[in-house]
Order: sequence, then C-alpha cells, then structure tokens
Amino acid sequence: MPTPSSSGSNAVVEIPSSTTTQQSAPRQKRWAPRSRSGCFTCRACRVKCDEAKPVCGRCVRLGKHCSGYGVVMPARTTGTSSTSNSPASSDGTCALSRRKQRICIEAEPLDWDHMQAIQFSKTKTKVVLHLHPQRSAHLPQPPAPRFDTWSHVPVIFICRMISQQIQWASASRGSLLRPGEDPALAGTWAKYFHYYRELLWVTNKCIQGSDPHGGKCRALNCIFALFGIDVQFEESMWQAHLNAGLAYAEKVGGLEALLTFPTEFSAYALKDLKRVLLASIMCNTTSPASKQVRGVDTYTDAEMTTMIESVEILEPPLAVDIFIAIARLTELRVQAATGAAAKTVINEAARHRLDELESFDPDAWAREHGLGEYPLVSATAQIYRVATQLYGALTLGRAFAAWWPADGKVPRRVLQERLIRLLGAMWDRIGNHGTLLWPLIIAGVAAADGDAEERAFIGRCFQIGSRTRSMFVKFSRCAKKVERIWLEGATDWEDCFAEPFVCIA
Repeated sequence: MPTPSSSGSNAVVEIPSSTTTQQSAPRQKRWAPRSRSGCFTCRACRVKCDEAKPVCGRCVRLGKHCSGYGVVMPARTTGTSSTSNSPASSDGTCALSRRKQRICIEAEPLDWDHMQAIQFSKTKTKVVLHLHPQRSAHLPQPPAPRFDTWSHVPVIFICRMISQQIQWASASRGSLLRPGEDPALAGTWAKYFHYYRELLWVTNKCIQGSDPHGGKCRALNCIFALFGIDVQFEESMWQAHLNAGLAYAEKVGGLEALLTFPTEFSAYALKDLKRVLLASIMCNTTSPASKQVRGVDTYTDAEMTTMIESVEILEPPLAVDIFIAIARLTELRVQAATGAAAKTVINEAARHRLDELESFDPDAWAREHGLGEYPLVSATAQIYRVATQLYGALTLGRAFAAWWPADGKVPRRVLQERLIRLLGAMWDRIGNHGTLLWPLIIAGVAAADGDAEERAFIGRCFQIGSRTRSMFVKFSRCAKKVERIWLEGATDWEDCFAEPFVCIA
C-alpha cells in the first residue's frame, strides 16, 4: 500500500477543531439542575426538573412532595467589563451575585388566609347558601354574616371555604376527590389539614373552658362545625361529633344551663344545640338501631319545642311536630329492634304519633307562622309529612298496618305513590333541592320493590340535584346508596342501612 509522501521537516500536523473545543469547554456537572427555575425539591436534590406546573412530573412519579417554584430572582448576568476582573471589586461582585441568586420568599400578612376566604366567599359563592346549604332558597334570605377576626369564627370559616373549593373541584371532575389523588390540589389539602388541626385545638380549648373568646359557650359551635366539615368529605367521625355535642350539652347542665349563659352567648349556644339535635334526629333515621346518636331521647317534646322555636327559622321551614314525630318513630324502631319495650306499648305509641301527623295541616301552619304567602313552604311541609308517614310504614309495619284504615289498600304503597306525586310537582319549582334530600331517600328506599318508572323518576331527581356544584357530593353519595339498595333488593330498613349514613344536605 503506498504511503503518503512526506515533505520533510516542514510537515505540520493539525489538531481537529472539535478537540480544541472539548479541551477548552468548562466541565459540566452531571448532578447540576436543569435550570435555576426548577422546583425546590429537585433543586435541593440536585436533579433535573421538568418544570411542570403546578407540580413537577418527577416529584409525582417518585411520590415526593413537590415544594413548588416560588419566586426566583433573575440569574446573574456575565459582564465583559474590565472592572469585573479587578481584584478590588471581585469580593463585592461575588457577594452581590450570591444575593441575587437567593430565592425571594416573602412572609404572608397576618390573617391572609382569612382575607382570601372572604374574597372567595364574596366573589365565587353565595355566602348564605354556603353557610346554610339546607336553607330553602325560596324564602327571604337573611343578611350576609359579619366577619370578625378575634374569635374561633375565622378558623371555621377558612375550613368551610377550603372544603367548598375542593367540593367544586370534585364536581368538575365528576367524583369526590381524596387527599393525594390530584397533585394540583396538594397545596389546598395541606392548608385544609392545617386549619382542621387548628379547629380541633380551638374546640378542645373551648370544651376545657380556657378559650378567651367565649370558652364553653362556643364549644357547641366548634363541634357542629367539625360535623359539617367531616360530612363534606365522607369522614367516619361525623357521628362521633354529634355524640360529643349532645354529651357536652348534658355535661354543662342541659337546656336549662344553656339558657343561663350570658346574654351575648345564650342565643348562639341554643342555636348550635338545635343544629346538633336536628342533625342527630335526621341521621338516626338512616342509622342502624345498634349505632344511633345517643342523647336524643333524653329531651322531652317540650324541650325540643323550646330549642327549635326559640331561635331563627328552621332549615328547612317545618313544623316542630314533624321533627318530634321523626325522632319518636326512630326511638320506637330502636325499641322494636332491640326488644326494649313490649309490642303493645310500641303499637300504642306509634298510633299516637301517626294520629298527630294525620291531623297536621301544612297550610294552616304556614299561615300561623307568617309564611302563608310562600306556597312552597306549605308544599315542603306536606312532603315531609307524607315522607314521615312512609318512614313509619317502612320501619314499623305492624303498628302502622293496625293504625291504617281498613280500606283494602296497602298503606306503604299508597303513601309511596303520594310522595312520588308530591315530589314530582315540587322538584322543578324549588331553588334548593337539598331541602328535599331526606324525603327523596325515603322514596328511594320504598321503591326498592317498586316499578321501573318510579326508580327512573327518583334517579332523575338525584341527577338534577347533583348538577349544582355545591350539592354534587351530597346527591352523588345518596344516589349511590339508593342504587346499592336497589341492586341488593333490600326491603328491610335495618338491611338497607347496616351502617350509619348521612341523609341531610
């Protein structure tokens, strides 16, 4: 093979330019982050960050908590000025560059979250409908509540606003979101749990009487707030909160002791006890006999009337007799299931309550309480009256059959058709469907062995109710429960509700 000719000692061997570039280029650190704008977690670990927002994909894949991006100061620009290379200015330039590269983290103003919650409430929600989701929307609404910063109210309000935001996010996704399911809500969940822990701390302080903002006078308000928040996320502690509320009221001396509270606190304490009592009455209807909220039966009819009628209008506006009848029918159901009373005693007491319901006139009651000009009020009371009768027929079949007129018709079937008819006439006229959630559940249980047309109507009502994003989770939860009852073919009340279930909005 011929070899290249040499031109003698003047031959020059050239080095490729790429080799020169490789030798002169600065060494790149393999562990260096992708940029100075990556998330805090990746920058601390010195790994590459894909800079996805609101959380980076690498943290999501590895199951790490993404600390976010924050506000980053612009990187130091390299200058070509001759003064930057002088020994006199090198120390000052390095110090300045280090200050520019630091992350700018500003402290939030005092009560910032409270102000954000107020802004969210004013611009995104209707405050009254949020704070009182079961209030009938066809009634005149009370003025918006005042916001204070000195008591436990800001903590409760912030928790409610955050839970409302998560509820709306769940409605937009079509399912109830749990912590950790959506990385975009990681910061929201963290803030929610922070204030929930703070609310627990405030509640314990109020129960101990060491809270400077009302002490034991505010305890029931905090306990009911915990119940309402847990119901929003289907937490299992909701019944424990109701038990705690009634137990605390008994511990401080019952209704008589609450009436002796200072004037500025007695009305609030009485209102909070009324809310705990009404929630316990309604939720006991959809709880098994062995897992009831304890303490409801300790109040007499007169005491219930005093509590319910002494403060603001009922939510929904109903006669006290209907709530008392629901509570007493549930007590009879528990006695019949546990054998705590003789059947003759149960039948006699059931007939007494059913006679009172039969003699109740919704129109006369509405006129007596100044609500005669609102026809939907009397219609709502009529629906609850029939739903309570149907509840008695489903839970106390023998006692109800003995009371029912002997006309050859099945009482349960007659009441079921009547309730479906009333709901059909009312459903498209009312503004807040959460008011009729309990009667709709009663109709759904009764339709377990009914025809397909009734089930289709009940399913449509649940679907319409879930279109409101504030009611999506509540109606979706109840719709799944009723559909499960239909699928299992359960007809006995104890089989339908083997575990405690929340039936209120």
